[in-house]
Amino acid sequence: MNALNLTDVEDLKTVNAEVGINGALYIDQNVTIGSGLNFSMWDNSWIIVNNGVSFTKNGGYIEACNGDWNGITSSDGAVTLSRTRID
Repeated sequence: MNALNLTDVEDLKTVNAEVGINGALYIDQNVTIGSGLNFSMWDNSWIIVNNGVSFTKNGGYIEACNGDWNGITSSDGAVTLSRTRID
């Protein structure tokens, strides 16, 4: 959140930005992300949702950038994608 100059996880619902992920994005607390915050995933990158937490993306997109990304993984967390384009 510091890279986006946010002070609260709730700000992720309304912030407008495109973020490039090169490696792993770990979701380690319950989070809902709005349609204005989108992700460009570099080759071999992924989103990992830790056990016991939820990741929700409402609208917008998560897309590949320069190759294939590895997707979203979770062994005991919750993933909800609503009106979200996945490429």
